[in-house]
Amino acid sequence: QRVASLHLGPLLSDDDRRYLLCDATCEVWFERHGQPIGAGRTPRTISRRLRRALEHRDSCCVVPGCGATRGLHAHHIIHWEDGGP
Repeated sequence: QRVASLHLGPLLSDDDRRYLLCDATCEVWFERHGQPIGAGRTPRTISRRLRRALEHRDSCCVVPGCGATRGLHAHHIIHWEDGGP
């Protein structure tokens, strides 16, 4: 389990932390006294080409029982923080 919280907020559950970090564009890590100890990342969003390939392959949501065809989001099968693409 990894510890995370929003600024001046409560600790986040692992599920909430993973959800918020999934498509984040920047991460900054602070120590207890507010000094930054690390920052940066590479983009986690998919390319336009990959988006089109997924839409062509799947044509609807692939979550079992969903079947939605609009407002879809590409998502990681293996979370980014666990080494997923």
